[in-house]
Amino acid sequence: MQTIALLHEQSPVEQMIIVPAQETLDYFFVLFADAPIERRIRFELADGARVNVRGVIMGSAAADIVFETDIVHRGRNTEGFTTVKGILSDRAKATVTGLIRIPESGNNTNAFLEQRFLLLSKNARAKAEPMLEILANDVKASHAASISRLNDEQMFYCESRGLGLHKSRQLLTEAFVNAIIEKIPDETVVDACRTYLSTILSCARIRE
Repeated sequence: MQTIALLHEQSPVEQMIIVPAQETLDYFFVLFADAPIERRIRFELADGARVNVRGVIMGSAAADIVFETDIVHRGRNTEGFTTVKGILSDRAKATVTGLIRIPESGNNTNAFLEQRFLLLSKNARAKAEPMLEILANDVKASHAASISRLNDEQMFYCESRGLGLHKSRQLLTEAFVNAIIEKIPDETVVDACRTYLSTILSCARIRE
C-alpha cells in the first residue's frame, strides 16, 4: 500500500491509520507552511505489519510548525521506520515529535526514527523530540536527530569548484532532502517540493 499526504491548513489536524496484519504501508507526507500549523499522525500496527514513513517539512516566513508522528506497535513481529527532514528559513519554527510505542503485546518489533533539520537563516529554530515508550522485552528500537546549518567546508568546496554562493547553497540544500523527495511516487508532488524549495532559496537570496 502507498499513501501520499499533502498537509496544509485544510487537512485534518489529527489522523489515525491502521496497518492490517501482514500488510506493508509506504506513507509519504509533505508539509509546507508560512504560518502556524499543527498536525498529528498516528499509526497502529497489527501482527506482522510494516510501515515506512518518509516526510519533508518546509517552513518560511512566520511558520510555527508543530508536528507529531506516533507509531504504536500493537502486534507482534512489526516494523516501523520513520524519516523526517525539514528545511526552515526566515523566522520559521518547528517542533517535531516522534513517538515509538511498543506495548507488552509488541514483541519482536524493529523500529527506527530519524529527524533532521537544516536551518537556512539565523532566526529559524527547530526542536526534534524523539521518544521511546517500550514495555515489551524482545525489541529493537532506536532514534537519531540533528539540527544543523549549511556546512562551511562543503560551501567552500562548492565555491572552489566555480559555483557561486547561491548555487552552492541551492545544491547542498537540495541534496539534504533529495533522498526523500526522489522516492515520492507522484511527479506533481515532487515538482511542488522543488518549487517551494526554490522559492525559499530565492527569498533568502534577496534578503542577503
